Amino acid sequence: MLDENQYLANKLIKNFEEDNRNIGELLYEVISQNLYSISLGLKMVKRNTEKDNLNNYLESLEDVTSETIKQVLDLSFHLYPKVIDDLGLIAAIQTYVQNYSPWKLNDYEMKGRENEEGALSNVIDKKLQLFRIVRDCLEIIEPLTEKDDLKISYANYGGRMVVQLVFYRRIREEEIKNWLFIPQKRTEMANGKFLVHLLSSESLEVIIEI
Repeated sequence: MLDENQYLANKLIKNFEEDNRNIGELLYEVISQNLYSISLGLKMVKRNTEKDNLNNYLESLEDVTSETIKQVLDLSFHLYPKVIDDLGLIAAIQTYVQNYSPWKLNDYEMKGRENEEGALSNVIDKKLQLFRIVRDCLEIIEPLTEKDDLKISYANYGGRMVVQLVFYRRIREEEIKNWLFIPQKRTEMANGKFLVHLLSSESLEVIIEI
């Protein structure tokens, strides 16, 4: 019964991620490109008119279009970070940290090959799962921290992907384990390991392996 429940849970997650990917690609490749074309058209019209009132109106439309493009791309990234297909897990995490979180990425390290052997769909699925787990950890821990420093290490050994997160914050190990319940469950559903322990009085380590 447990194996059947695990299979159904994994299938549900996979279907959900596939839907996210399809919607994300539609937003990224179609809608954002259409909006960008509209933005270029507005610029061309503005350059070829001398009426101040019309120029001001066109400029306001440009601003709205540019902001809409940014919102569409942000939504696309959160639904499915396309950079994970092209540049890999570390690039996706870096993009998230730099553009969508208050964390300051002090250092990162990558061991092993970013492009693992095996069926491409399985590799992408695992990377996407890891990305979402890392994102959950960053979002959950951030309100609890006094510093924003972060270190990330990534390794791939024989098809097993491992991410190490090091946070610099004085916090009780038991407290953080309770807060990290959701990413821990995500990891377990991916048949992975989720470890949390203190490196020192002011640094916390989270290791995720799937």
